[in-house]
Amino acid sequence: MSRFRFAGTLAIGLMLLLVVTGNARAQSRLIQGSGGTVDNDDEWYEFSYALGFLESYVVPAPPFCCLSYGDIGTIGLAGQITFINGTTPTSVDIALTYQDDAGDGFTCTYTSPSDVTLAGGTLTLTVGASDSCIRTFAGSTISDNVGKQISFKAFGNPSTGWVFVGKSINLIDAFGDNILEQTVVGALK
Repeated sequence: MSRFRFAGTLAIGLMLLLVVTGNARAQSRLIQGSGGTVDNDDEWYEFSYALGFLESYVVPAPPFCCLSYGDIGTIGLAGQITFINGTTPTSVDIALTYQDDAGDGFTCTYTSPSDVTLAGGTLTLTVGASDSCIRTFAGSTISDNVGKQISFKAFGNPSTGWVFVGKSINLIDAFGDNILEQTVVGALK
């Protein structure tokens, strides 16, 4: 009689487990993306009509007809995210790299599920306190990016995956300049 009770209890327990976690399937997705960036470097470039070429001056304010110019760069990301229920991350391993034309660069590694949100058609990566951001030219740590984000407009669904396009960024480069614009496109498949 106790064998039947044990088997019945086990069967009921398994059925409850399946009902409660039926949709809680872990699914691993690879992420990759790349694009361009512009930071807020404060150099001003003044066009010299008399000399007929562009001269570079670092000045506090533009004296004549000047253009604001930021450093042009590239950004890329790649890694893996495991989701449960399609949009809730359970494990994260993503590297984001940045390099601009002034020789400024860094690599951030995202490792915590709380670094990633995928909700309302937006994919956001946030640098957490346990994540590392390393200057590529010096090897030293950048702590200014903790809490900073890069976000994307995401198109797709949990069964097919997503493609995404850059939406916003507020990361700080290794020289302390704000990265203002990003044109990253990529996929989470």
